[in-house]
Parts: sequence; structure tokens; C-alpha cells
Amino acid sequence: MRRFCDSASVPTAAAIRTAREHGVTGWAGYLASPYAYRAWRPAELTDVLAEIGALLPIYVGPYAKTSGKPTVAELRAAVHAASPSTDATRLLESLHSIGGRSGPAKQPVAIDIEAGVWAAAPKGVLYYLSQLAAAVDHQGHGSVELLLYSSPDCLKGTQSLRFLYAWCASWLTSTAWPAHVAPPGLGSLHQGHRAWQYHGGTHAYGMNVDLNVADDNFPFVVHRAATRAPAPAPAPAPKKTATATIVVDGITYSGQLTAK
Repeated sequence: MRRFCDSASVPTAAAIRTAREHGVTGWAGYLASPYAYRAWRPAELTDVLAEIGALLPIYVGPYAKTSGKPTVAELRAAVHAASPSTDATRLLESLHSIGGRSGPAKQPVAIDIEAGVWAAAPKGVLYYLSQLAAAVDHQGHGSVELLLYSSPDCLKGTQSLRFLYAWCASWLTSTAWPAHVAPPGLGSLHQGHRAWQYHGGTHAYGMNVDLNVADDNFPFVVHRAATRAPAPAPAPAPKKTATATIVVDGITYSGQLTAK
């Protein structure tokens, strides 16, 4: 079982090192999405991947960005206005901007559907997700594994879409690491292929984070250690030469002497 964190803000190298000392081996961060409150820049995603070694990219799905809590009507309108094809292009461009990516063969991206969005427009979310999955598969030539990150209700309501992996947000009051990946309200759905955000908004490792556990086979983008080409052999030092003149039997000879 893997322990990992997600956070709205980008973790510092010091925070990641502290988290690793407590058994954290992965981090989830935000790709460029028009619905995200704070998308991480490509360099930030790259740095976090290099520091922690395993990254789960998140693409935020349709959401109404308002000054306060969005209304049901605003959430429903955001879902209906979303373009799955355009979002697929943005998702792939942002994913490909992360440097140092390695396996798995299909790169995982978590699609974040907020619980309120699902409650406001379940049919619209189903349509959006089905079209997004098709567009990502077509544009990405089958190179991306989409997984769903949402509430138990949304995960249960989207079973027909057959996502292989699911990340469930179902919070406990305790921050202690669970012994098993068993989100309340999900039953056996996606058992063996799921992650669980079991506590949110806690201060740990010097920053605000959400705490998660995942099954061993849950996919993360893995860092490919940079391999440096061997340094070229140093050029041989130039040989020292000098001009000498000698006289033998009255004949003068001159030439260059080379030191070995």
C-alpha cells in the first residue's frame, strides 16, 4: 500500500523530504485546467516528480469558479458549457510538459469531479466523462489511463463508464494512516484498483495537505532518473617543443626537440 499526499499548493523540497521520512512515496498535483483554482506550472510538476519519485497528475473537470460557493444552476451550466475535446487537448499538452516522465506505459491522469458537480448534473457529468475519455484516447493514441477522482456517489454512479481505477474522497476524522484502502460508502467497487483520500485539509510536513492511501498497483507517473553521457576524455596535453642548434664537424644543425 502506498501513502501519498495531494495539495492545492506546490510542496517545497523540504516538505517532500519530511513527508518521505514519514513513509510518503507519492504526490498528486494539478495539470493546467481552466476549472482549477491553482494549476501547477510545468516546471513545478517536473520538480515535484523529481523530488518524490512518483506523481499523480490531476485534471479538474467542469466547475463554476465564483467568488462564493457556486449554486446548483451555476454548476449545471459549467458542465453543459464544457468542451470534452478541448479539455482533452489541454490535458495532454499539460501532461506532456512534465519533464522526466517514465512508466507506466499508459500515463495516469485523475479526472477531478467535485461532489457538488455530480449532485447538480449527473447526466451531464456522465456525458462529459464519456466524451472526454474518447477524446483523450483518440488524441493521445491510447497513451493515457484516465481514472476518476470523486465522491463515493459519483464513483458508484459512473460504473457504466468502466474506469479501471478510482480515487475516492471519503474523509475520516483521524489522521492516522489506515491499514487498508477501504473508503466508507464505496463497498467493494474498484477493490484492488483504488486510492482513498481519507483526511483532508490537515497541516502536516510544514504545509496543508490531504492524506491518501492507494493499492500497490494504483498507477503513478514515475520519474526517470536523468542519465548523463560519460564525460569526454580530456584532450592530450600539447607536447612541449623547443628549437636547438648544434655544430658537428663544423656543420651547423638546427631543429625542434619534442619532450615525451
